[in-house]
Amino acid sequence: MDGLHLAVHLLVPPAPAGPTPGSATPLPFTDFPRSREIAVRLRFPWPIEKVLDACFALFLRARTQDMVGKLDPEIVQAARILALVWYYRILAPIREPDAARDPAALRNALRRAATRLATLELAEKYIGIIEEREAASQRGPAAQVLLVGGERIADLGARLSRLGIRPVVTRDLDDALAMAERRAPEAIVVDHDAVPGHVDHFARVAKLNATFLLYVVADADDPAVTLGLLDAGFDDVFTPPHDFDLTAAKIVRAIASRSRVRSAAQPAGRDFSATFSAFSFLDLAQALGNSRKSVRIELRRTSTGEEASLYLDQGRPVHATCGPLVGAEAVYRVISWEDDGEFTVYPETEFPEPTIHDTLEGLLMEGCRLLDEARR
Repeated sequence: MDGLHLAVHLLVPPAPAGPTPGSATPLPFTDFPRSREIAVRLRFPWPIEKVLDACFALFLRARTQDMVGKLDPEIVQAARILALVWYYRILAPIREPDAARDPAALRNALRRAATRLATLELAEKYIGIIEEREAASQRGPAAQVLLVGGERIADLGARLSRLGIRPVVTRDLDDALAMAERRAPEAIVVDHDAVPGHVDHFARVAKLNATFLLYVVADADDPAVTLGLLDAGFDDVFTPPHDFDLTAAKIVRAIASRSRVRSAAQPAGRDFSATFSAFSFLDLAQALGNSRKSVRIELRRTSTGEEASLYLDQGRPVHATCGPLVGAEAVYRVISWEDDGEFTVYPETEFPEPTIHDTLEGLLMEGCRLLDEARR
């Protein structure tokens, strides 16, 4: 559901200007080819054509036992979640004028929509996500991201702004460092080919302060260039083709993961614990990796008692065990637990001999791919 929650927001097409003339229910499907393209790039884990068709049938009030009922239950579930998000983001403010001004009315509209688009259980889960986001937005000022570059980087800033991030744009690397010293941002994004100066040197200096994420937008899709930028200290390199909606979503997701880790963590030098249902293993690993933490993560599968451990040295995975499995295979095994697990994180200064030689991102992506294959 977490992966689908990200995907559906990127699949939402532009809001229509108003209800379709002569139609009681305005249709949200205005850009199917674009939705399919984004779904492929996101590695959407369901057959996108079938999900969109099922979602379309739900909006047309097709009987569940007819067209929708003939599909795989997992596809129907994905279509229901997609329909709820589409309704909330596009249709509810149109069909319920008061809801656009009253959050409670909007939630009631979502519950009513669930009677034909999904289930009340799914609607309540989605309302819980909405309330959690609203509460987070009220806890303090918007997260700030420094953007270094020209017109293209300003365009990325506009996308971030729509997602609740406060972008600050500068064309100069030295100015960016000075701004970061005055107020540490959540992230810095540099347009590699649009700024004067040595971007590699900037990354090494900026990473002396490891409290923020560091990204670079590059025009060359050259593995050697990408690896060089990662070695210099960038947390991620955005290569062509550039989709700034997707880039903005990735940045916001990484910032949110770091924030959850900070809120869960005990005072310095202490450990912290949680269950996978409250804080997923993937989010935990990504947040600790982005923060360049040196930790040992002890994990246990709740249903079977199976135990595992993972070592991160300044955010890089170096060693893992899970029963007889060692290295990357142990991490893949933990990913297969999904929500059935719990963990405790301990600060660490001594590490075993390396058994993992892949990047954290590559490790997690391969684990998710193997999980998807196992599901199919």
